[in-house]
Amino acid sequence: MPKIKFTAKLAIGAVTTATAAALVLAMGPAANADPITPGGRVHTHTGAHGGHAAQDLSWTTPATHTRHAKIKNQTTTDSASSVITINDPSAPTSYDFNVNLPAGATLVSDDAGGYDVVTTTSSQVVVGGHFNTPWAKDANGKQLKTHYTLRGNTITQDIDTSGAEYPITADPFFTNNCGWVTCTVYFTRGTTHTLASKLGKYNGAPYATIAAAFGAACLPFGGIGGVVCAGIGTVAGSYAIDQVLNASKQNRCFTIKWSLGPLGPVALNAGVSNAKYCKN
Repeated sequence: MPKIKFTAKLAIGAVTTATAAALVLAMGPAANADPITPGGRVHTHTGAHGGHAAQDLSWTTPATHTRHAKIKNQTTTDSASSVITINDPSAPTSYDFNVNLPAGATLVSDDAGGYDVVTTTSSQVVVGGHFNTPWAKDANGKQLKTHYTLRGNTITQDIDTSGAEYPITADPFFTNNCGWVTCTVYFTRGTTHTLASKLGKYNGAPYATIAAAFGAACLPFGGIGGVVCAGIGTVAGSYAIDQVLNASKQNRCFTIKWSLGPLGPVALNAGVSNAKYCKN
């Protein structure tokens, strides 16, 4: 039987009995012995958006032959994944995940096999989530060769099953946990120079004065960058101003690591960067 691979976009997480029956009937009589599990939808959120609050991010999973492979979707407050189980050699080795991004966000390679969820405005580049480098292993725990390919907003995971013992497990994994790697605001070089000109005179001032100065200078930028920049003065005081001044002097970008708190984005730490997300 030829392999059939497609992505089923569903408006809701559940699938009706009628929908499942229609998919089985479309396969013909042989499908009765090898039923199809319709694709589903994974729903989470990310901070990569111009607004202050977390924004929806989701992806659809492909339909699978129930006997040969299955996909189990899992979500937590700060992550989501689609666990692929390949039961035998008849199962596909390529799986499409069609990602529905927040408005204005794009998927950008992290140069290590995964993808960042990124939003760019005139003042800032916001990294608000991350698809981790893919992995796959067989029944003996042997790590298998696997990689992602991006076409539009569809991430495809290809798995090399050569010499593997079944079942094989693979797990596309997204995190919005905004740790020290995944979530950063990069203020453009121009924005960094503007901040330096406005904040330099407050270096060494009391915390309350620095906090007020950051608020006045940053909130007009809008978006997540404006929020966390306004808060970094309270978190880091003169250290944050030092980072702004150092970044401006080196013609680099002022950066802020941030996390999603219960009420929205929260500033964690300030820094300087000349990485690929540092723009003019």
